[in-house]
Amino acid sequence: MVVRGVLLLALASLATGSLRISPSPELTHPARPVLATPQPALTTPEPATATPVTPPTAISTPELAPVTPETPPVTPPPTISTPELAPPGTPPSPPQPTPLSTEAPAEPPNPAVRKSDSVETQLLANLDDLRASGVTCPGEASARTSGPVTADPRLARAAQQQAEFIAASGQVAHEGPDGTRPRDRAAAQGVTSSAVTEIVYLGQRGSFDRAVTWWLDSPIHCEIIADARYHSAGVSVQHGEHGTAYVVVFSDRSE
Repeated sequence: MVVRGVLLLALASLATGSLRISPSPELTHPARPVLATPQPALTTPEPATATPVTPPTAISTPELAPVTPETPPVTPPPTISTPELAPPGTPPSPPQPTPLSTEAPAEPPNPAVRKSDSVETQLLANLDDLRASGVTCPGEASARTSGPVTADPRLARAAQQQAEFIAASGQVAHEGPDGTRPRDRAAAQGVTSSAVTEIVYLGQRGSFDRAVTWWLDSPIHCEIIADARYHSAGVSVQHGEHGTAYVVVFSDRSE
């Protein structure tokens, strides 16, 4: 009832205009603060200035020359060519021979040889002793003996020509600088024989023992020393830039 009375009163007030209804206040939501996102200030970058970089100072390490230890000189083994006989032909004119070597001789193996004799004389006497006592060459079961050989100055001059060439050039060979062979050089000195050969050796200045030892250890050279066909020989020992050359020329003729 009370409610109904209130409603009627309200309607009457509306009719007379005495009742005013205030509008309802709007419900406003508090404004949310707008968070301003700070924008980074755009700045025009200044052009980068290239700072020159000073390269590190290169320190050069001096190259040290390799230290080569000093070693005593080693005498290389001689290269001896195989003796061979040249075919007969017209001998060329030989060069004028120089005097034979007068090197101070080594101790002679033969007591009959005087110390004042030339080294060539001593070497030939040594070969004669070997032939007389007997030579056993490599590969042989027994020794071979043969008679002595006679020293022939013509063969000595032929030997000297080749010994001088070998000592000066270092070429251990039986062919001379002019293409001559042992038989050619012997014939040029007046020895005409079909059996002419030579043995050569290039070593250091000193005794001829090394030459003889090498010859005896070589089968073909040993056979030449022990060959009974040979009756004469000429020897020459010459010194040169490349060492000392020992040359012996054998022939089957003694005249």
